[in-house]
Amino acid sequence: MHEFSFYRSATGDELDLIIEQGGKTIAVECKASSAPQVTKGFWRALEIVKPDKTYIVAPVSSPYPFEKDVEICNLFHFLNAVVPRIL
Repeated sequence: MHEFSFYRSATGDELDLIIEQGGKTIAVECKASSAPQVTKGFWRALEIVKPDKTYIVAPVSSPYPFEKDVEICNLFHFLNAVVPRIL
């Protein structure tokens, strides 16, 4: 069974979606910009949640690595990468 949630701390650090299943965690941040930027709060949230994989989903043409094992990708790529794992 999969659990879906979000993360938000009292100080405003947040992640838009957390997917947990079988001891594995995927973190997702959604951005409207084709040149997405993240805040320090994003990085602090990752330090707390400690996901196995992190995606920033944005309107980009193709996926590319960001920093610290974070991948930026479009919704199509994200769904193809993640949905088969959770069905």
